[in-house]
Amino acid sequence: MRRFLIASISLLATGVACVPTSACDDYVDYMCDCHPEEDCAELRTIHQDAIGEELTDCTIALDEQKEEDVTSGNECATEDGTDSGAK
Repeated sequence: MRRFLIASISLLATGVACVPTSACDDYVDYMCDCHPEEDCAELRTIHQDAIGEELTDCTIALDEQKEEDVTSGNECATEDGTDSGAK
């Protein structure tokens, strides 16, 4: 019984750790980290269940926002430590 419990907990922990982020998660994270004036709760609600073309739209929006930040000189580092490129 103890082995079953340990195995179950291990599988659950592994499943939670392997949840991939989507393009929209990346977009929302960037906007919340780099643009505090944005309503993060609203962005998360809008993009929480994105699929298909919505994911493509998020990728484009993120690329455009990063480019705009570089052009405007907005310095921002994302949560994972990678730089937006803005200097």
